[in-house]
Amino acid sequence: MQGADLEQLSVASHELQGWLAGYPGVNNLLDDLRPGKPEFTLHLKEGAYSLGMTAQSIAVQLRAAFQGSKVIESSIGLENYEVVVELDEASRDELADFDNFPIINPANGAVIPLGNVAEIVPTRSFSRIHRVDNLRTVTVLGDIDANLNNTNAVLGDLKKNFLPGFAERYPDVKLVFKGEVAEGEKPRARWVNPC
Repeated sequence: MQGADLEQLSVASHELQGWLAGYPGVNNLLDDLRPGKPEFTLHLKEGAYSLGMTAQSIAVQLRAAFQGSKVIESSIGLENYEVVVELDEASRDELADFDNFPIINPANGAVIPLGNVAEIVPTRSFSRIHRVDNLRTVTVLGDIDANLNNTNAVLGDLKKNFLPGFAERYPDVKLVFKGEVAEGEKPRARWVNPC
């Protein structure tokens, strides 16, 4: 599948897999679009800037807390030591209180809970974006049991009964079909969706 919107490609891929699963002998359906790690997107609330808060000042403090910040470098004899301050492991894993995370106002040193100056939105993007010919691509794979069905019959019915409605629902998604036959008597079909 090809398209610019990865969320739309994900929905289209699941719909295609759902349709293909209805054919006898079609199994092991999956796509190569993998969700990434959970993330938080922060948007400054109205009035945060007037308090002296900027996106950069918040980002610097969060980065220092979670990735560490070197506060001093010292030498004792021939040995050099760096002192790095960061949240302990347990605190990094406790995200339930993320909206209460203390942010220091650079203008006056006051401590403000993160949730008071920023809207915190949990998000999850994709772990990788596969491209074919510079187009975003989602590949849908599946096996066809040769004793129950064959690739040509499945693709013929798919093109006749599924694709017209699919094209109406997803006008910005382009389907490209590539077929392959595995060794022996196990035909396989591979459907490629470049985005």
